[in-house]
Amino acid sequence: SWWRKKGCTMCGYCNDIREGEITPDDLFDQYRMAMRKWDGHPYLKIFTSGSFLDPKEIPQKVQMDIMSSIGTDYDVSRVLVESRPEFVNQDDLAVLSTHIDSLEVAIGLETSSDPIRRDLIHKGFVWDQFMKAGETICDLGLELKSYLLMKPPLIGESQSISDMIDSIRDIDEAFPGSRISVN
Repeated sequence: SWWRKKGCTMCGYCNDIREGEITPDDLFDQYRMAMRKWDGHPYLKIFTSGSFLDPKEIPQKVQMDIMSSIGTDYDVSRVLVESRPEFVNQDDLAVLSTHIDSLEVAIGLETSSDPIRRDLIHKGFVWDQFMKAGETICDLGLELKSYLLMKPPLIGESQSISDMIDSIRDIDEAFPGSRISVN
């Protein structure tokens, strides 16, 4: 849904979406087809090319049905979903997490620098929103994972390296021991 509003500078996910109406049954069928390829690995990552927790992208009933199915039908110990911070909601996450052993929520932070995220990447949220979402995730005993962008567009390599170091330090200070993925 963020792509429809503005979209991130470097994002090509809009090329991966089907035009036209996509029903809740279509989404759950897609999940079932993907799970046919599941190889028994205990860590299941659900990549939606968007925000799993956004009810405009994945209706809450479908979110619940997927988590319930994973918890009932598969021997998975940890599930990762991706979301923008504005969709991280304590009540919804608490219910989702009851179906599985461990829920990890990944947020595409890209950088801890608000100016870089705002002006160059166009993520549409600020550090304080990430902090609030991270606190909600951690307060529920869930796992937080932060995605960082190795070299944001339109900045040089030296500034990019400094930004990565600062971002890792900022995340680690705010959420010690949380996972960070450098992309």
